[in-house]
Amino acid sequence: MIVHVFRTRSRNIVPNISKGFATVYSHDAEPFFILCGKKEKMYKQMYVELYSQIGFDNYVFCQSYWQLVKQLYHFRKSALLFHAGSYYWHLSALLLRCKNVNWVCWGGGTSKSKNRFSTISLLIKKYMFNHFHSIVTLMEPERKEIIQNFGVNPHKVHTISYISFKDNETELDLFCKELSSQGSDNLDKPVVLLGNSQYWISSYIDMLHRLKHYRGKIKVQCMLNYPFEKNESYYTLVKLGKSLFGDDFRTNEEYYSDIKDYVSYMNSCDIYICAVNKQTGLGAINTCLRLGKKIFITGNNLEWVRQEYKSIVFSVDVINEQLSYDMFVKPLSMEEKEHNYQNRINCNNINREKWHLYLRDLDNS
Repeated sequence: MIVHVFRTRSRNIVPNISKGFATVYSHDAEPFFILCGKKEKMYKQMYVELYSQIGFDNYVFCQSYWQLVKQLYHFRKSALLFHAGSYYWHLSALLLRCKNVNWVCWGGGTSKSKNRFSTISLLIKKYMFNHFHSIVTLMEPERKEIIQNFGVNPHKVHTISYISFKDNETELDLFCKELSSQGSDNLDKPVVLLGNSQYWISSYIDMLHRLKHYRGKIKVQCMLNYPFEKNESYYTLVKLGKSLFGDDFRTNEEYYSDIKDYVSYMNSCDIYICAVNKQTGLGAINTCLRLGKKIFITGNNLEWVRQEYKSIVFSVDVINEQLSYDMFVKPLSMEEKEHNYQNRINCNNINREKWHLYLRDLDNS
């Protein structure tokens, strides 16, 4: 048995990922889910309905830290696989002497901290990372960072992207392909989408300044689709966006529970930009690759997408006053769109087989 620990508030990610482990990978190792979250962000009914549809009932909800501790102690002799989650959770499992603790890194914690608590943070993470039985990163640059920054044995760290479907080309992939073939509906002005969540509002603000010399010719929208509290940064973003772009600016705060609705939303843009150096928004990037969008990214995302998918994407660094409007908005050719789509699809089978092997090894360790 493998006990998977998820945070339920990530409702745009966790349902599909967990469904995959309950279906596609269920024969590799019996899955059990610990679903953690505060009562107001538990989204319990959504998970109950999802698992009921697939006939899966091997799960429990934890609405407090102490409920989680109780579950961790109960399963201390089983393999535990944390999908992201809090360092408090991971450290608690290790201190409870859980036999086999493993972690899937979702992009945070791979670099050395640079604040006044950096020494303490470094020591805690180094202790945890070296005491994990294994670590899974979603892309190779993060694997290298963990090994280099925390001295973790390279054999313990694996790069495996999530794949939750049994088919190499899914119904959703074909839906993306169909939308891509229809071309853009934005006949008056191209839509530039800044992604991928409220956590990166500071990067949105920076990009608004860098895009201002295209004002009047483009529409700019900011992804704020996750539940969040409107704080000072949010109002600063809205004020700046309106002052620079007027009615051509908006924040997208609608939540899309249906995956096809989400894909259709992503398809409404012509250009996707994520100016964050850390691994973030891989789902949005993967969707835009399959939709044939023009993508500007940076940091680990740029390195990984070019390395793994051999994709035609562009660096955020080229967006400046020297980049003409025509070159900025020039769409990919049909050949380039097909190249990005096919290379992304080709990775599905490879990553699925990696998960099969990893889960079997973990269950037998």
